[in-house]
Amino acid sequence: MTREHGINRENPGVNKTFHLLQKGSGLQLVADFEISGDREIYGIAHVPAIDRENELILADAIRAALPQYMELPILHVQHTERPVGTVTKAVVDGEGRLHLYGKIKETPDTDDVWEDIKGGRLNKFSIFGKRLAGSPECSLSPGQRINPCITKSLQLFSISVVGDNAMNPATFLEVAKAYGVDGMEEEDDKKKEEDVEKCGTCPKKGDSEEEVEKSEEPTLAHEPSNISSIMGRIDGLEKAIEEMRSKKEEEESVEKSDDEEDEKVEDEKKEDVQKAAPTEPVTVEAKSSVETTPAPEYVKKADLSGYITKAELDTITKAMGELQARIEKMEKETIEKGGHVVVIGKEYIEDNPMIANHARIQ
Repeated sequence: MTREHGINRENPGVNKTFHLLQKGSGLQLVADFEISGDREIYGIAHVPAIDRENELILADAIRAALPQYMELPILHVQHTERPVGTVTKAVVDGEGRLHLYGKIKETPDTDDVWEDIKGGRLNKFSIFGKRLAGSPECSLSPGQRINPCITKSLQLFSISVVGDNAMNPATFLEVAKAYGVDGMEEEDDKKKEEDVEKCGTCPKKGDSEEEVEKSEEPTLAHEPSNISSIMGRIDGLEKAIEEMRSKKEEEESVEKSDDEEDEKVEDEKKEDVQKAAPTEPVTVEAKSSVETTPAPEYVKKADLSGYITKAELDTITKAMGELQARIEKMEKETIEKGGHVVVIGKEYIEDNPMIANHARIQ
């Protein structure tokens, strides 16, 4: 719970505001004095998270303020002036949470507080102090803050046991099961167990000692009887490697000779083909020592080309004569045409008695 504005109790007549902090959060401090009894409590008094008043107190601010508070680590109830116990140990963990151990004094005036703690009615811690440095939003009232107020430094005045009215809901308070064992030490034991589970194969101290002892025992290489055996094996390996190397070289040489032979055969085939292919036309004349006898005469007479030529010439000559006679006859006949008038030759008129008045027509 945070008190942003208040009246100075030393000068109640002066209307002057001042900034105070009062947070339900866990604190862990170690005090130089102890309260006898079994009313032991444990809880987390602070978590670096935004609380109900839109405020975030940095873990470094709490860590820096703890030493001064532990000079007189009094526990109060609901931020009143009623002291009910002391804080005996306060620790800030790696996540910025404040783990707090404390004791409630075993006197009749605190029996009701102890009963409320056991009944869960007082189940959280709350801190009270003064802000020394913060972000600009801290100058506004909680209802006017748009962005959270970040408290960077503070003075821690007191710690109280409270109920659900704590501003930081992540805090808690409970009865310690076995003070000094089940609190932070119990968490440390759990952490160690988790580390062991995560690193199940990590070497332990005993394992390292056993390994050292084993390493000091004589190995096979240290015994003279085994040295000769090892050397013999090395010689055998060298011989085997040499044989494999020579065998490989022989195979490579055989492959090389086969390739050369194949290339030689291929070249010979190409030369044969080139020789077989004719580069210039060759005229082959067939000569025979035996003289051939001429074919029979009737074979020659079977050729009718001369006879056919003579017949064709006679026919053409005869046709030409007939054609010439017809042309001469046609030259003698004249046919004149002019519109629908037909001019008939004089010879035709004289020969035709039907046209007797041809003289008048003309």
